[in-house]
Amino acid sequence: MKRTFVLSLCVFLLAAFPFLAHPVSLAFADSGGKGAIVLALSGGGMKGLAHIGVLDVIRKSDIPVAGIVGTSMGSIIGGLSACGYAPEEIEEIVRGLDLAALFGDNAQPSLLPRGEEGTSGGQPLIRLEFGNDRRLAGPLGGLPGIRVFNTLSSLTSRVRNSNFLELPVPFAAVATDLETGAMVVLKQGSLAGAMRASMAIPGVFDPWTYEGRLLVDGGLVANVPVSAARALFPGYPVVAVDVSSGLKSREEIRSVVDVIDQMTTFMTGQNVAKELAGADLVIRPDTRGIPLLSVASVPDVVNRGRLEAEKVLPELAALAAKAPPAGKVPPAVSTVTSVEANGISDLRKRELLEGTEKWQGAPADPAAIQEVVERLRREGDFSTVDVSLEERESGTAVVFNIQKKAPYEVEVGGYTTNISPAERAVTLQAVRRDLSADGDLLWVGLTLAEDWGVSARYLTPSRRDARWEAVLSARHRQVSPANVPDAKWERYALTLYRTSVSGNWQFGWGGTLEYLECPEGLKDGFASGPAFFAAYEGLDDPLDPTEGIRWRVRGWWRDGKTLLLRTEGLAVHSFSPRWRLLLSGGLEAGDASNPATAAWLGGSDDLLGYGDRPVLAERVAWARLVFRRVLERSWWGSMNVDLFAAAGNTFDSGWSSGDSLWEAGVSLSFPNNFLGGSLFLLYNDESELRWGLSLGRPMPVRDPLP
Repeated sequence: MKRTFVLSLCVFLLAAFPFLAHPVSLAFADSGGKGAIVLALSGGGMKGLAHIGVLDVIRKSDIPVAGIVGTSMGSIIGGLSACGYAPEEIEEIVRGLDLAALFGDNAQPSLLPRGEEGTSGGQPLIRLEFGNDRRLAGPLGGLPGIRVFNTLSSLTSRVRNSNFLELPVPFAAVATDLETGAMVVLKQGSLAGAMRASMAIPGVFDPWTYEGRLLVDGGLVANVPVSAARALFPGYPVVAVDVSSGLKSREEIRSVVDVIDQMTTFMTGQNVAKELAGADLVIRPDTRGIPLLSVASVPDVVNRGRLEAEKVLPELAALAAKAPPAGKVPPAVSTVTSVEANGISDLRKRELLEGTEKWQGAPADPAAIQEVVERLRREGDFSTVDVSLEERESGTAVVFNIQKKAPYEVEVGGYTTNISPAERAVTLQAVRRDLSADGDLLWVGLTLAEDWGVSARYLTPSRRDARWEAVLSARHRQVSPANVPDAKWERYALTLYRTSVSGNWQFGWGGTLEYLECPEGLKDGFASGPAFFAAYEGLDDPLDPTEGIRWRVRGWWRDGKTLLLRTEGLAVHSFSPRWRLLLSGGLEAGDASNPATAAWLGGSDDLLGYGDRPVLAERVAWARLVFRRVLERSWWGSMNVDLFAAAGNTFDSGWSSGDSLWEAGVSLSFPNNFLGGSLFLLYNDESELRWGLSLGRPMPVRDPLP
C-alpha cells in the first residue's frame, strides 16, 4: 500500500497542480544585488506550518533570502522552499494532503505484500523485528515514517543536487546523532532523507539512517538552528522563526498528545533560549491552541505566521538593507557517469537497474530517476528506497540507497466483540524474508479462536511486478445459523497463484486443491479447480479513509461445476474535513447444499447484529451506508460519531429473493494505529435494540472459499 499510495499521490499532484512538474523561480532565490537574510526555521509539528506564512510575507516583500536552515517541521517547509516551491504552492500542496494519514503511516502494509486477501487495514498490537543474528532489531519508534519520506522524495524529485547549498535556495537540515547526542548539520546527499531525519521525534518516529549514522529529531540539540545558520552563512543577519508556544497549564493537558507536546517543550526549552540569543531578529507566530501532532486548519496556521511576519516587516527590511547580497549559486549541470545501488545483492542490482545505462553521458533526468525509485518501491521487500547524486572526479554518480525490510518479523494482533463470540481471536503472524532466494518470503499465520486457523504462504521474488504465490491453509469453522441446524467443518487447501501488479490493480490466477471434512451427514472429500482474484486499492488511507475506492473479488470454480465467489467494495467521500460518507457492499455466491460452501449473511463486515446467528443461503448481497462526523483526528488515529444503516438479502440459485434483513444505529468509532474499535447501539428488523463493543480488527472473511 505505501508504494502504490505514493505513486498515486504523485500522479494526483502532477495532474492537480501542474506547477509541480516544473521548478518555480523564487523571488528570494536571487538577490539581484540587494542585501539578503538567512532564515532559521524551528521545529514544532503542525505549528511549523506557520513558517509558510512567514516565507510568503518575505517573498512578497521582495526581501532576498541567502539561505535556510531548518529543524524538524522547519526542515520540511524550508526544504520545499529550497527546491523552488513558492510559499503559496507549499500551502496548496499541504492543503491537498491528508496530514494525519501521511505522518501516521496508516497506509503501512501488513507483513504480506498485497495479495488475494488484500492488506490488513490496521496495525498490530505488537510488532517485533529481528536481524539475521536473531537479535531484536526494532521497531525503534511508534511510527515508521515511511509514507512521509516517500511523499517528500516525490516532491523533491524536481531537483537532484547532492549539495544542498547549490539548491535554488541554499539549505541545510539539523538532526541529532542518536549514538553521540551531537548536532548533525545535513548539507548533502538525499534531500528527502535529510528532511525525514530532522523530523524523527524520539519515541514517535523511527530514527533515520543517513549516510551510516542513526539520526533523530534535530530539536533535541537545536530546535531553532540559529548557530548552524550563522556558521553556514557568515556575514548575513539570521532571522529566527520560533513556533513553540510555551508550556501548557494543568488544565490544557488533556491527552497523550498534550503530554508529548509538553515533554518536547521541556527537552527543547534550554537549547531554544540559547539559540534565540544569537539571532538578529526573532519572529514568534502565535501558535497557542495549535496541537503538536493533531490535525490543524492549514489556512489558520499559515495566516498566523503571515500576521506575525507583517508586524516585523520594517525590521526585516532594515536587516536586509545592511546585509551583503546573496551569493549566486551556479546552476549544476550533472553529467551522469555511473549508476549504483547500495544495500542489495549484485543479482538484484543487475535486474533492478536494467535500462539505466543509457543515462550515462547525459545530464541527470529527475523524472527518469523517480520512475526507477517508484519501480524499486513496488518490489515489496524494501523498507526504503532513496537516491542521491554524488559528485566524483569522473563526474556524477546516481546512487540508489536501498534498505531492505527486516529478515524476521513477528506480529501479534486480535479482535474481540460482545456481539459475535465466534469472531473473537488472537492472531500471530511471522515472516522470514530471503529464505532461499533474494527477495522471496515465507509467511506463517495462526488464529487462536473458537474458529481456529493456520496458514503458510511462500512468495517468490517479484520480477517486473509479477511473482508466484503458494498458500497452504487449514481452518475450523462452527456456526449456529438462524435458519438451519448448527454445523461445523474443517477445510484444508493448497492454492497456487501467479500474481501481477499494475498501478492500484492486482490480479492473480491459478488453482486450488481442497480436502473438506464436512458437517455431519455430508460426505468428506477432495475438490479442485481454477481460482482467481482481482483487487483495486484506491483508498487514500486503508485504516481511516477520507476518499477513494477499494474493490476485491475472489473466485473458485469448484470441480468445474460450482462457482464459489465473494466480492466486496468500499467507496468514501468527504464533504468537508469533518463530514464523510462511506458506502460499502458485497455479494457472495456459494452452494447451500453444504454449509462449508454456502454463502452467509451476518457478521462484522455486513450486518453486525446477526454475527451470532448468520443466515445460510445460496447467494447473499448486502450494503451499508455510514454518515461520519469526525470529532478528533491526529497522527495516531481519529474519533468519530457514525450514523449507519445496513441491509442484506438472501437469494436462491435463480436469484429469487429470500430473507431480507436490516439494521440501523449509531456508534462511536476510533480507528487508530494501535488499538481501534467502536461502541455502538443498533436496532434491527426483529425490533431488537442491542449495544455492542468491539476492539481490534476482525479477520478477513473468506467464506464461501477455502
